Amino acid sequence: MPGIDPLVYQQAIAQCFPQLDVRTWKSNEEGWSSFVLEINGDLILRFPRRPEIVPGLRREMALLPALARALSVAVPQYDYIWPGDEGRTGVCRWPFVGYRKIAGVPLDAAILSPALAGHIGAVVSELHAFPPARAAELGVPGGDAAAWRQEYVETYSWVRQLVWPLLAETAREEAAALWEAFLAAETNFRFRPVLVHRDLCGEHILCDPAAGRVNGIIDWEDAAIGDPAIDFVGLLWLCGADFTRQVLAHYAGPVEETLWSRVEFYTRIVPNYRVRFGLETGQADEVELGMQEMAQMLRYDPQRYGQQP
Repeated sequence: MPGIDPLVYQQAIAQCFPQLDVRTWKSNEEGWSSFVLEINGDLILRFPRRPEIVPGLRREMALLPALARALSVAVPQYDYIWPGDEGRTGVCRWPFVGYRKIAGVPLDAAILSPALAGHIGAVVSELHAFPPARAAELGVPGGDAAAWRQEYVETYSWVRQLVWPLLAETAREEAAALWEAFLAAETNFRFRPVLVHRDLCGEHILCDPAAGRVNGIIDWEDAAIGDPAIDFVGLLWLCGADFTRQVLAHYAGPVEETLWSRVEFYTRIVPNYRVRFGLETGQADEVELGMQEMAQMLRYDPQRYGQQP
């Protein structure tokens, strides 16, 4: 994302946490929501990129202590919390957090194994068993299946407004058929709402490939109460159908008749979010990449799919 100056964030750390001795630092500018600094090789500092990210970060602060007690894998434990100060200028006016780095490598197609599939299935089962009522008390948004459906009705509205002007007529017709079939099918909204990570992509699942285990899961600001199918989208996108089905074979939650088709739908609409992000942040390369991904998703072949677009 353009306009990132790591020195600005280093200065914010010095202002907000003067006791922190910064000896080395490494920046990660790839995330859509957060700018990340790795300090001294073992401390991760996350800063929201835009003001609309702040509410999700605050919800994450409330949720993670309870979630740490419910999961058998690590989640970030915030040793450093800057609450934000509207009286300040620059980075310090927004909250930011720091936690000890969780060991492991991001999930990648090169490290897949049956053992890893089994452990991911077990971890997702633990997450989805977290009481939704407790998650709601902690500020996690969402609700029943009707509310989830309405959210996607609204998403379809902005897709038509922002993305469709970029599509050829045939592609718009294909996209309309995809969306309208999903929204019209009552069976797609008979799931039991659960706590979902909602961005369970490879970079957020830290693994020990040799042991075939998940060490930890990070970046929870998109957590919501909703359709459990959404937490299998990142697996299908990155690792393919065979591996995702292996994970599902170890999943302890309900596997309704429509679960797999819901996973496929959510996967096929992912490029819309990249296009919107590119348009809103003025990044033409993101828009172009999103359009390329969308073309592939509209040609989706469930028998061949599995390579990241």
